[in-house]
Amino acid sequence: MAVISSLPDDIILDIFGICISDAYSCLEEWKRVLSVLAVCRRWRALAAPMVYCTAIIGNGPVIESSYAKDDEFPPDTREKCNYSSNIDLVIANGYGWLVEHVVTTQMPVQCYLQPLRYIKRMLCTHASQLTGVRVLNMSFCLTMANIGLDTADHEHRPEAAQIARDIATSLPFVDSVFLRSMLESDILLSFAKTLANIYFGQLKEFEWTIPGNIGSECTSAKLERCNLRHANNEQNLPLICPRQLERLFIAPFSESFSWRCFHFDKTVNTVAFDNLQSLVLSGRRAGISVEDDRPVSLVNSQPLELMFPRLVHLKINHVAVTEKTMAMFIGSPLKVIDIDGPIDNMEALQMLKLRSLDALHVSTWFGFPVSDNEFYQKSNVMFQNMDLAKLETTLAVNIDGNQLDPAHLYWPYLTILRLCSEYVDEFGLNLVPQLPNLVHLTVYAFSAGEEESDEASLQSMFSPLLARYSERLHSKITSVRLAFSQDRLQLFDALVTRLFQQCLPELSSFKITN
Repeated sequence: MAVISSLPDDIILDIFGICISDAYSCLEEWKRVLSVLAVCRRWRALAAPMVYCTAIIGNGPVIESSYAKDDEFPPDTREKCNYSSNIDLVIANGYGWLVEHVVTTQMPVQCYLQPLRYIKRMLCTHASQLTGVRVLNMSFCLTMANIGLDTADHEHRPEAAQIARDIATSLPFVDSVFLRSMLESDILLSFAKTLANIYFGQLKEFEWTIPGNIGSECTSAKLERCNLRHANNEQNLPLICPRQLERLFIAPFSESFSWRCFHFDKTVNTVAFDNLQSLVLSGRRAGISVEDDRPVSLVNSQPLELMFPRLVHLKINHVAVTEKTMAMFIGSPLKVIDIDGPIDNMEALQMLKLRSLDALHVSTWFGFPVSDNEFYQKSNVMFQNMDLAKLETTLAVNIDGNQLDPAHLYWPYLTILRLCSEYVDEFGLNLVPQLPNLVHLTVYAFSAGEEESDEASLQSMFSPLLARYSERLHSKITSVRLAFSQDRLQLFDALVTRLFQQCLPELSSFKITN
């Protein structure tokens, strides 16, 4: 066997890429990969550009849509982690010119102004060595302990705006900006809006995940990838030329969204997304979750004709799937559709060219809000029409206090099934005979066997199942994943493994997790 030193550079770089993929999330993770540089000169020469290409300020987690847990940061370290950075070390080692990404992961302890001042000091002081910076990825994270901090501070908004102007002056060549927070703050909003205004015209990629209006002062004709997770209406959104966009993510913070912000050419009533290949329409609220069963409307309420001539991937999440919505995509060459929502919205899908798809992924729920009969009827109609062998069809069902009745199912072309419930009847095996093309089965049953506390009681629970499924099931299933609660995992392992090996002996992948 060849030793690692004999491997070519490109293979070693691929290995490094896997090993240090998490190094850019926070400072602690970055420090852990420094040991790679100390192995030998060759490794240092190969890994240095990957390790030193990112400047990190702060040691909080990079947030998406959930709060950090207090136990991730002990009380005596919460203030310290706001004021740490690897920039001094990177520059001291002579690698400032390699830095392309700046990642800030700040946790405001009293207000947003303190971490903003520190960010400014680190970036502006070393601006002459950070000439290659192209990406600003800025997250402001809260723990449950400091969620109640006062965010309404009008007095310091001018200083926050000036900090943004100073950073933009120091880093003039930025072409990608990501701004994230989970608490609306006058200080942060002033900083973020100012920064967005300055950079927006030159950006290729932009993300706005901040509660609050970005404003309509920004205009861009260069954006290729845009993520508006707190989009409101046309009065509060920037003007974006649709022709350059390749990926677009829209998640309105209010109940509706207007496409007017993409009406770049006012001389025509057409909005043509000529290069858009991936579109995500999400009605789920980012940041503080707002439970609302009403699907958000993303229907074009303006007299504009929307065109998506190259759209291949459409993802719809908690958005009203109506005929009017689907009509926007009739002419699109869709290959993959992902839909998360109530099953009664799925009828409008029949308007699209489903037979030309490569994959359809549907995530819905059973027992709520539609009746059992409605679920069976509408899901049967939907999956009955997908009769091409190449089509990958996924159904993820959240079962709300009910069990699926295999006698009522007719999903002959379903290839992937995910069941999620406190308890799933017979671990989904009772459905297998009705799903002749099923390939992958995933079952989340976190309350299964909760009344059985020892091996004897578990044995009595499994004995009927082992007897019922004593013979091999005729199925195409190659992969099974089962998830149980942590305290059930060890008790279930041997018995569940025996059950599935008995009835599905030709599985290529079988995993039990928590």
